[in-house]
Amino acid sequence: PIDTPDGSGNKDVCYYTSDTSANLAGQNGNVIFGDYCWQIVRTTATGGVKLVYNGLKTADDKCPSDASLRPTTTGFVGTDSTTTNLSGDKVYGTGFTYTGTTFTLTNTFTANWSGDYDNDGNPDYEKIIGTYTCKNTSSSCTTLYYVGNYQNANTAGTTSYTIGTLAHYSQIGTSAYNAYYNSPVLVGYMYNDTYNVTSKGMTTSSDMITRRSMSSSTSFYYGDIATWNPSTNMYDLTISGVTPSTTTAWSSIYGTAAGMYTCRNTTDTSCATVYYIEGASSSYMYNMPLSNNESISTKSITVGTGYEEVSGSYNLTGTTTLLLKDWYANYNQTGYKNVYICSDYTSSNACGTIYYITSTSNYRITYNSSANKYLYANSYIYQNGEYKLKLDDIDNYPYQEIWDWYHDYNKVNSTHYTCFEDYDAVNNSCGSSIKYIMHTNTSNGAFYVTLTDNKTTADILDEMLNTSNSSSSEVNKYNSAMKGLIDNWYKANMTGLTSYLDNNAVYCNDRSIRALNGWSPTGSTTASLQFNLYNTPSKTNARLSCVNITDRFSVNNISAKLTYPIGLLTVPEIAMMNDFYSATGKIWWLGSPNYFVSSQALVRYVASSGGSYDTNVYFARGARPSIVLKSDVEISGSGTYTDPYVVNTTVSP
Repeated sequence: PIDTPDGSGNKDVCYYTSDTSANLAGQNGNVIFGDYCWQIVRTTATGGVKLVYNGLKTADDKCPSDASLRPTTTGFVGTDSTTTNLSGDKVYGTGFTYTGTTFTLTNTFTANWSGDYDNDGNPDYEKIIGTYTCKNTSSSCTTLYYVGNYQNANTAGTTSYTIGTLAHYSQIGTSAYNAYYNSPVLVGYMYNDTYNVTSKGMTTSSDMITRRSMSSSTSFYYGDIATWNPSTNMYDLTISGVTPSTTTAWSSIYGTAAGMYTCRNTTDTSCATVYYIEGASSSYMYNMPLSNNESISTKSITVGTGYEEVSGSYNLTGTTTLLLKDWYANYNQTGYKNVYICSDYTSSNACGTIYYITSTSNYRITYNSSANKYLYANSYIYQNGEYKLKLDDIDNYPYQEIWDWYHDYNKVNSTHYTCFEDYDAVNNSCGSSIKYIMHTNTSNGAFYVTLTDNKTTADILDEMLNTSNSSSSEVNKYNSAMKGLIDNWYKANMTGLTSYLDNNAVYCNDRSIRALNGWSPTGSTTASLQFNLYNTPSKTNARLSCVNITDRFSVNNISAKLTYPIGLLTVPEIAMMNDFYSATGKIWWLGSPNYFVSSQALVRYVASSGGSYDTNVYFARGARPSIVLKSDVEISGSGTYTDPYVVNTTVSP
């Protein structure tokens, strides 16, 4: 027995695996329903047969496996999602129709993303999420935008569509699964209000030498020696002992410019600041400025392998002196990075601010700074609308100050709460909100959600992912980009056939959580939030049960209510097939969330060669919808490519 999507786990289903030979895959699983070819997937708990879209039928009612024999398919050509500025009054629609290459919005209204156009006291973006727009005041356009989650007062996550010829018959179009990626809520086929995850970089970059952009025609004076003249307080250029008499174009000199000096000037051979050229390319000059009788043999920096903190200042230990003239050539060597340096680059003792150099390039350093020392705690008190870090008992409520993020980022595993630079040390207050860090790494820093109104991470996960199985109107409020695309295709092409489909059929979007990791105050911030299907099931252990009623999408489920009886397949359904049968030569979306890490939501897809993998929800992938035929439909045929099963749509089921 295989568990069924209604959660009961007490029904057997039959699934179609097809022949294991690639050239025979799907040979007996072909169905014509309406004007389209479909492939058999499995039976359902209600006795129906689940099918997946497989393109237009031929004029003589066949479903050939050779793409060249199929009618050309026109559909939605979607882009990867991005952010779009929606400020100002624009026309929106809850749906759309399409003719030729033109979209026309339906159920239109005018709104202002950051305003309150209808003066109802609520921001308009709450009404706009999940709708479509031409991004202007017109209701007709050739490029249509789906509006996803809120990003800020001016922008939303969006994905755009045009109408065009598809690359493969097995899809109705391509689209992002959802219109952005920075919230766990965006793994939802439908979803609730969004809590965006924000990143905070813990590194800063500064130039050690200068990189100047150069065009090929830029002409400067150059010399092989720059001599300090105390009578003029300037450097005088000479080349082979003679003052240069002409300028030289960069295109002519950059190959031999290293080791030369220039005033970076088209008229002067003497200058108060001269530049020693350490390296060059056709586009850039890498140079070190010298002034006040500085010499390349003395201009240096001091780095240390460690440090000591003494009375609020820092002393470097294990010091080394590095000449700046060698930076361009040696920046990637041991001793230039993963070392400490004072903020003035030259001191070794009594430094007010110290840096840890995490990485270097041929002209700059990236570092953590002791000036960015933030307080982190594992608990807080919410009182009179203010968050206060819990600092009264270090044994039971640990806290710590961290600035050397490269070494100490994983200490946040036990101290997830912070205010960053907004901390009021006098009153131990973060104000009306607090930051909760759920993911960290050395390169990108901290990823966090902002908590308000005494909500916990458990509270906001429940709001986003429906784990309480609520039947409230706040559950599954917005369509994903994928659902919107499929619904509008169905509305245009399939509504006359709805009576043949099973309204009780379930399309699972399993958002149950396998592992919280950093979303738990005691969890690791280096691991992801994992959903139930984080691990790929095998054919023998695939389970079709859908834990939460709010994830069992169906026309007749008020907690996860579909507009039309159509949806997506799941990872367990793909696992029951062989790869030859699920492969179409194109990548197409499934409806199974995988994980959320840093600020990226990932959902499963089927690879061009079959089998399920995961990718970011904002990428445009194929839309290949699934339907369930009622158990009592009348069919004829044998299921082959040349003699497919044909659903008799002249007889009512």
